[in-house]
Amino acid sequence: MSTWLLERDSFLVGLLRLDGRGDYILQGTCRGGIECPFPPLYQCKDCFTTELYCKHCTVEKHRENPLHRIEYWNDGYFSHTTLKILGLRIQLGHACRECCYNPSTAFHDDFVVLDINGVHEVALDFCACQLAQSHAVQLLHTRWYPSTTIAPKSAATFHLLHHFHILSCESKASAFEYWQSLARLTNNTGVSPTKDRYVVLLRMIKQWQNLTLLKQSGLGHDPAGVHAATPGTCAVFWKFALFLAIDANFRLVRKNVSSDEVDPGLSQGWSYFVEERGFKSFLNDAKSTCARHSAVNLADTKNVRGLAATGVGTVDCTRHNLKRPCAVGNLQKGERYVNMDYLLFSTLQHTPDIVVLNTSYDVACQWSKHIWTHMSCYPSTVHFDYTDKKVVFLIPKFHLPAHIAACQIGFSFNLVKGVGRTDGEAPERGWANINPVATSTHKMGPGSHLLRRIKITIPERDLHVQDFEDFNQTLSHKRLNEVNTWKSAIERWEEDRSQPNPFEIKSKHKPYVFLSQKEASDLECGINVSLHSDISPSILISSGIDYEDQQCCLRHDHSALGVHATDLQLVKFQEHSNTLQRKISQWCTIQLLYLPSIARVRTSDIESSIDSTQEEKPADIKLWLPSQIRREMLLPCNDIHGQRANTRAGVIIKNIKINNTLSALAPSLARCTWTTELPKLEEGDIRGMGDSAFGESSGNRTLLWIWKVQGVATAGMEGEAVLSKGEQSPLSLRVKWCRSRARANRWVEEVELLLEEMRCVSAFLAWHAAWWDEQATRRVGLDDASLEGIRGYAKHQAALRRSMRDVFLTKWSIVPALLHPEATAAPV
Repeated sequence: MSTWLLERDSFLVGLLRLDGRGDYILQGTCRGGIECPFPPLYQCKDCFTTELYCKHCTVEKHRENPLHRIEYWNDGYFSHTTLKILGLRIQLGHACRECCYNPSTAFHDDFVVLDINGVHEVALDFCACQLAQSHAVQLLHTRWYPSTTIAPKSAATFHLLHHFHILSCESKASAFEYWQSLARLTNNTGVSPTKDRYVVLLRMIKQWQNLTLLKQSGLGHDPAGVHAATPGTCAVFWKFALFLAIDANFRLVRKNVSSDEVDPGLSQGWSYFVEERGFKSFLNDAKSTCARHSAVNLADTKNVRGLAATGVGTVDCTRHNLKRPCAVGNLQKGERYVNMDYLLFSTLQHTPDIVVLNTSYDVACQWSKHIWTHMSCYPSTVHFDYTDKKVVFLIPKFHLPAHIAACQIGFSFNLVKGVGRTDGEAPERGWANINPVATSTHKMGPGSHLLRRIKITIPERDLHVQDFEDFNQTLSHKRLNEVNTWKSAIERWEEDRSQPNPFEIKSKHKPYVFLSQKEASDLECGINVSLHSDISPSILISSGIDYEDQQCCLRHDHSALGVHATDLQLVKFQEHSNTLQRKISQWCTIQLLYLPSIARVRTSDIESSIDSTQEEKPADIKLWLPSQIRREMLLPCNDIHGQRANTRAGVIIKNIKINNTLSALAPSLARCTWTTELPKLEEGDIRGMGDSAFGESSGNRTLLWIWKVQGVATAGMEGEAVLSKGEQSPLSLRVKWCRSRARANRWVEEVELLLEEMRCVSAFLAWHAAWWDEQATRRVGLDDASLEGIRGYAKHQAALRRSMRDVFLTKWSIVPALLHPEATAAPV
């Protein structure tokens, strides 16, 4: 950029120079023809050269490029003109420059062609000879798409229609925005407004996209033509496995501005959208009883006035991010179960022979309860035989945290066998891509995609398999029988989800229950340690824990206030703060009854603060629960008094080098291997069993070294913090072991799934190439030119598939070197 700045002025002069005649300023006569005597006054903005020609030569040079833009030199500057004004007439139905003896001028000699460089008014003649074809066909043979089938007055170039299709997919530009761009390219001053062809362009785009779909689906090669189309014929889908994801999008609404009679659908259920009339006749009222999912519960209360569709529902293949055939439909009153049921059963009609069906839905916990009962009430045309199939219902990973704990265990992708690292969020990725084109309704190739995924997956697989093997070995050393029991339990659950779930975690209220039960047991034995008539030790501790939670909430509320908080927000915050202040003050008074020594600790804490004269805020008051007192007194400094002394002692304690001490003692204790047995405890290593490091999720969480050292499975004096005594297995360790095993298995399965998908892609492309070869000769009874075009298109498609297959196989050739055979087997 700095180099360009030095040349910026010369660039500017170069641009301005092109507004004159440039290198041809001294040219006196036209050089377009032999001895042409006329002055060169006309220049083409779209040709490669900037040379000027006379009127006659300009017209002759543009008989094969009739949509170029022309300027003429008019008294010292260039003015806009058109080839129509210069006298160029376009003759259809004959070869270029060939004379037609019976030309038929277009309607009122006012024909408009849309191209990517603007809107062009042209002088067009159709052929009206005896063997001439219809006007629409003559335009198609010129690669111009007619606006109507009878007496067309407008057309769009194939180039423009293809350009809009790619542009709308990549930039999400609407047809209206595209038309506005064309109008401004034609005239951006407003002096000569462009003739409005927006509605015409919409119709041509719709027809073009439908024809492209039919062409790419091979229906043009079928002897029956378009009449051979059946539901799902034009859809692209995989037959090798079914991982389905269901969702709805309420941004893709459609206003009630037309009807099926005036603006009928063109696909009629041939690809991804269901057949509209059959869909509407099927629908009836249905409503969810799940209290937490407003998308379903508010189905009948959404504002639907003036809308023909309140959104779109879909069923996707969540492994490949593809829409399923006959799996997209409009919603009329929100995300009702009956709509989503129909979409699911409609697409399942195309794969009746599957063995395993994994289906994810953000409300699967409720929806799956009665899905088969609902199906029995539907017409037999949408029934699906599930009796001999393994059907698993799941909740997408991103939506799962919003559900209760039971759903998070029973419907998690991370815990279910055979799903790999599938997340169930394919519809959301699709909505993120399609939402920018919502105003229109008001790719990386698979080879590179699979290669990138497997490069990431293989190292993760090796890491998590090794993590689990180390953890399993540590536990098996002390508790082999229990580990075998866990293994049997989890295998039973994987085969039959009605069995007890080994991933079930103790409720967060269990400590309160334990304390209450312990107190009740003591009272039965005649032991009463309560020093207060209403508040026992267990109530004191449980209420203290609750106050800690309220302090966290208060700190969060304070940080959320911001610098521009309203008076009402400040008043509410202060009321909560005052209430918590009173509760903590009363709690601290009763705490002194049970822990008199806490007064000294609390006084010392106040003296060591920076400003002891300022009253502590309720969110910052340290409650000094028993567990906190124990940690603070691990290294007591009873003989040190005063703020300065305590500060100095704290610095000394903080700077104790445990590692250096162990290093010095190791030789005399003959424990030189302690560094591998007890690595340094970093700050990030101190976290709860369910907590993840930054950037980690439940599916890629790594095990800390603490869980792999000898002794973690040994119950000590305080073993109940990790292990439960009695007849039950150590619950916390069991859950940790089960989750570690599940993580390792999901990564192993993901590698297997990706390898299988690579094989399927290769096999599909080989089959599809052979299929296109067969289509080349199916159509008969047409003229030679049409048959040659049909054969040429089929051969081109076959060659394209083979080329794609070769490219993918070349890219994937490095995969065997990435694999480690010894780590491909699933853990125990």
